[in-house]
Amino acid sequence: MDLLTFATHMVDAVVSLAWPAVAVLLIFLLRPYFGGLAARVESLKFPGGAEAHFLPREVDPSLPAVKSIGDRIRSLSPARALALARAIEPKIQRSRSELRSLMAQLDPAKKRLTDGLIAREKLLSWQVFDDRDAGSVRDWVDALDSVERI
Repeated sequence: MDLLTFATHMVDAVVSLAWPAVAVLLIFLLRPYFGGLAARVESLKFPGGAEAHFLPREVDPSLPAVKSIGDRIRSLSPARALALARAIEPKIQRSRSELRSLMAQLDPAKKRLTDGLIAREKLLSWQVFDDRDAGSVRDWVDALDSVERI
């Protein structure tokens, strides 16, 4: 094999790996938006005729967006994040079983209730997967409002 043939094979290999690399990059960049979709999946069909059907999003447009809730959680001090985790705990217990089991997987020892840094991290994960209905958003906003006043 001469140098030109080798170079041609290398270029072909790189080109054949380009689309998976772009797909991985897009998934990485768009991952914050997938949380809302996962909670709304109605049906999936794959091989050959890939299909996905989602439940409609029913969010009151007058309420703040989930992104702003995430920004507010990120800006909390560890002490306030801990207070938020304790304030939002009853909401977790009232949520759908899928969401309760997700939180149990994310934080099996419930360290979010004793460590402010862990609380902030787990709450950020939780709010991404939480329901996006008006009542859920209102619960987050009310809890954040009360914690930020402390």
